[in-house]
Amino acid sequence: MRLPRGVTGFTDGKLELEPIDGKLFKKIGHDIARKLQSEVIAFQSSAYPANHYRLDLQREGRTQSILLHDYFPYAAIAVYDGEQRRTFISSEEVAAELRPFYEVLDTAFLNEAFEPASHDLAECELKQVHAWRAVTNGDVVFNCWD
Repeated sequence: MRLPRGVTGFTDGKLELEPIDGKLFKKIGHDIARKLQSEVIAFQSSAYPANHYRLDLQREGRTQSILLHDYFPYAAIAVYDGEQRRTFISSEEVAAELRPFYEVLDTAFLNEAFEPASHDLAECELKQVHAWRAVTNGDVVFNCWD
């Protein structure tokens, strides 16, 4: 997968990004929770400096977070250790519920090292990737940069 220009949330002024519907994502998250006999324990809107929404589900004694990019229909599932340390995980049950609405990014891709030449990012985005020391594709797609 090639990451498109604008995926970091930064643009060079030549690209206009339209935000994803966060209310719909929240509703879908609550529907997933009911279907999987889970509980929504938190919802974070996409707000500066994050470029994504986050919905936390309590499932089987552990918390999983569903992330949705603010401008692209890209979703992922993660677990957090603190606020900034996260690991992308696979959860086929959650992914299956998300797929009718969003593209669920592959865990291996998210955890793979970011290679600038393999993507279509603008120069201003590559500067941010470098400044924030993003290591993986997941760091680039779901970031909290200011």
